Amino acid sequence: MIKQSTFSETGFVSDEVRNRLQKSKEDMRDELFLINNINEILMRITAEIPSGKEQKNSIASILSYRFLQSLQASIILCEYRFRAELFTIIRSMQETYLALALALKNDELFELMCWKDEKRFKDNLLEYIKSSSIIAKAYKNIFEEGDKAKIDREMQYIRRLKKSGLTLKTSKKEIPNISPSDMFDKTKDEEYSQQVYLYYKKSSNLYAHVSLNSILLHYDVNDTGRQLVFTGANKMEIRSAIRDAVLTAIFFADKIDVNFLNNENQKILVPYAQKAISKFLEWGVTQKASQSFYEKFSQKKG
Repeated sequence: MIKQSTFSETGFVSDEVRNRLQKSKEDMRDELFLINNINEILMRITAEIPSGKEQKNSIASILSYRFLQSLQASIILCEYRFRAELFTIIRSMQETYLALALALKNDELFELMCWKDEKRFKDNLLEYIKSSSIIAKAYKNIFEEGDKAKIDREMQYIRRLKKSGLTLKTSKKEIPNISPSDMFDKTKDEEYSQQVYLYYKKSSNLYAHVSLNSILLHYDVNDTGRQLVFTGANKMEIRSAIRDAVLTAIFFADKIDVNFLNNENQKILVPYAQKAISKFLEWGVTQKASQSFYEKFSQKKG
């Protein structure tokens, strides 16, 4: 008989945790139904995005696939009751939403931001390798080839800028970095972006980044004293995570439907959003920043 691994031996990937998975799913039946439901809706909406030569359509489709894969990963992490890791994946969904909002508002700018990021990433990586005393020795044979590739990237980037009436000098001011803060800055007049970025900033510090808050998740103080722990998410944290994931997915689906599908999916999306709002209120995980959204969808008719 094969020995079953315990949590103390292999943690969250142990047989002990896997054996409890069905019970965990049953305990979170309502929560998992809600997030699985929006996954099904968004899968269907994504499949309906018209294909064609329009750049916005291509960008929306690519971002939808990225968003869905993160959403599906978050469902798995919910089932296993991962804590910081769950919010970190949802944070990726929030970042993808901001990218979609920006691309729909100005796809030309979004494309240039992507090319700027690609150029900066490769240029900075090359310079880092060259300046690293140990790593440089292992990679010195590629420096000449790397320098040539850097010149080619520069020329290619200049040609792309020229098509948009920009130069390298003016682009530094006109084209921001493709970071969540910069994507939000370009869409900060939109209610959905404001809400998503609020949740993004909170999750970043509380769970995703190395911070006092995220470090203390592994420090438990109880009647027996102080100890370091592996911590799974409790039910309230799961519900808060599902709120963040579901709201971001509703915003994402609504953006796609309004911009590409003539609101054809509102008859599905609105009742779902109203059901989700009802659950958030029942669970006690509503937030003030979402009140106008709750009111709007409560009044909408599919």
